[in-house]
Amino acid sequence: MVKLLMDTGSSLIWTQCVPCIKCCQQKTSLYNSRIFMTYSQFGCHNNECIYDIRYGDLSQPTIPRTKGVASFKTFHILVDSSHARVINDIIFGCSNDNSDTGFENSPILGIL
Repeated sequence: MVKLLMDTGSSLIWTQCVPCIKCCQQKTSLYNSRIFMTYSQFGCHNNECIYDIRYGDLSQPTIPRTKGVASFKTFHILVDSSHARVINDIIFGCSNDNSDTGFENSPILGIL
């Protein structure tokens, strides 16, 4: 299970992933796309689609930023304790380079 911050202004669902170049220290382990069958990359350049997203006012001295590989993922969203809703092929960011996200030592691992 991964905890994400709900952000209605964001265009990409992402979480911190291994291997990580620059990630916030977390209370839980990072997402490892290699162990999940529901994760698949789509072809771009050298079989990777790289994204680089900046949040907020670009005139500020520090700007929250995330970079990584965009891929397709199947999500299992818990409706209640015994039922889940399956949503296939959502574009998902596996982030491995973050700065100033504000998630340092929090249970939040990314954005939904």
